[in-house]
Amino acid sequence: MRKLGAVVCLLLLASACSGSSETSETPTTTVTPTTVPPTTVTTTTVPPTTVPPTTVPPTTVPTTTITVPTTTTSAGIIIVGPDDVEDNSGADIPTTNTDTTAFPVTTSTTVPPTKVSESIQLELPDDIGVSHFGHLTAGRDGGPGGWRRPHPGVFVWGLIEKTPGEYDWKRSDSLVTAIQQDRVGVLTTIWPFAEWDQNTCHADKPKAQPVFPILTDSLYKPCDIDAYIAWLEATIERYDGDGLNDMPGLEYPLRHWEVSNEPSMQQPDLTFFMGEPEDYLELLQVSYTAIKSVDPLAVVFPAGQAGMHESAADFWQPILEEGNEFFDVGNIHSISSSDTFFSEEYRNYLNDFGHQTKPFWVTEAAVGERLLKDRSEEEIAEIPFIGSVTSFVNGAEVVIAAALNKSPQKVLDAWNVVISTIGDFEMFESLTATSVRFDMRDGKTIYALWGGAKLPEDVVGAVVARRYDGIETVLDVSQVNSDLPMFVIID
Repeated sequence: MRKLGAVVCLLLLASACSGSSETSETPTTTVTPTTVPPTTVTTTTVPPTTVPPTTVPPTTVPTTTITVPTTTTSAGIIIVGPDDVEDNSGADIPTTNTDTTAFPVTTSTTVPPTKVSESIQLELPDDIGVSHFGHLTAGRDGGPGGWRRPHPGVFVWGLIEKTPGEYDWKRSDSLVTAIQQDRVGVLTTIWPFAEWDQNTCHADKPKAQPVFPILTDSLYKPCDIDAYIAWLEATIERYDGDGLNDMPGLEYPLRHWEVSNEPSMQQPDLTFFMGEPEDYLELLQVSYTAIKSVDPLAVVFPAGQAGMHESAADFWQPILEEGNEFFDVGNIHSISSSDTFFSEEYRNYLNDFGHQTKPFWVTEAAVGERLLKDRSEEEIAEIPFIGSVTSFVNGAEVVIAAALNKSPQKVLDAWNVVISTIGDFEMFESLTATSVRFDMRDGKTIYALWGGAKLPEDVVGAVVARRYDGIETVLDVSQVNSDLPMFVIID
């Protein structure tokens, strides 16, 4: 696999590089450093090629009963990490009526290939990566939807490469094996921090209080860019499913990679990155290039943007202005802050910087107890319905439910209803500001109605009305009342 260290170091000269069950079959890789004579490298910029995302037929997402866990069970959700840091500012339901056709979940993107292999490439199975919902989890814990975002996960540079040049894959292999046994897609976070690397050029800089025990207290961009690239390329290679240096027993490839998390969060007790927007942009460029050089089919996400608050928007502006070629899918978080998960605001924000064609995911959608200060539990339980439906209308491909262990039971019940009802939709059409039609894989048509919206006039006869809280009745269409959010199911 070709290495990009020399090229990237030239490109990034201004950064001054300085330098569970585990099996015995899991290898530890020792990398022998080699000295490469200096060469003159000519960098050619290749315009990005727009390729439609691969369409994979959706499959029905099974209903999962969600309960607030006290122990880890198949129905329990345990979340690690204090990401609910945003304020309680709300967002109004969008009033723009736009007829919309849903796009499939982005399962791969392509760039000009950089390697040739005669090995057989593993593909994502038909039942993996096609759901429009997922859950945030410590990693192994199950939850609703067909996607899992381990947070923080175990893909930490210093956790895998504890000693320079030696890669220990035991923990990452174990987690990937467990996830693949559960048959879910995975959005994997890359943490570009190793203590031994940070100490070479950031030793005298201020330290952070680690949010997660597996992270160092120094969270600056890598000192040795070449070493970081080598580790990242080896990581992608191990899990890309191309038959070259793959994890033993890999069933399907990991394709979706997120470069760090919420870099604008740099508070004394809540820090995920230390540096300026330009530092993160440099990290994103290096990471994107390395990932795509190994797996041209990979889908690269920037770190999640911590809402649309002024501090987050200001941090991300220079990154989005300059980083058009270095991510495939946008990434927004809403932590008990917006009834529509910031979907309209974020769509417009991406558009403002020339990213009109890029889809986005809501990779943390939390509806927590702190909202009870101003509203009842019944009222906030409507948010999973309204937030998810409006997010899809505004361009989100996937919504990942977060902080489920901090959500009231009625909110969990609502997530369950929404995900089990429309999780596998194929197409949708926005009818009004408060009504959307979903076409399902099994041939059913489902209308999402709220705010008093009416069914189209051509819908007649008996229908199944399923409220956001799970109450279900068979009604004549003349009896349908959507003062409370509901799905109307047409066979």
